[in-house]
Amino acid sequence: MAKLMLRLVKRAISLAIARDSASGDVVRTVIINKEGVMRHFFPGDELPLWHEELAPTSSLLDLLTEPMST
Repeated sequence: MAKLMLRLVKRAISLAIARDSASGDVVRTVIINKEGVMRHFFPGDELPLWHEELAPTSSLLDLLTEPMST
């Protein structure tokens, strides 16, 4: 479940970055649970690319079914 949520967060933040170039170009996440703390860093060259031709979806969760570029 954590991998699925991490994938959703990574894609959501990379989409926000694509819409607002002042956001930066990295994604940093922290997962905190009973096992401890797990930190992730994704540089811009590891983030999915977004293009104008991206098909509209009714929910960000729909993007989870699409193949990822990284």
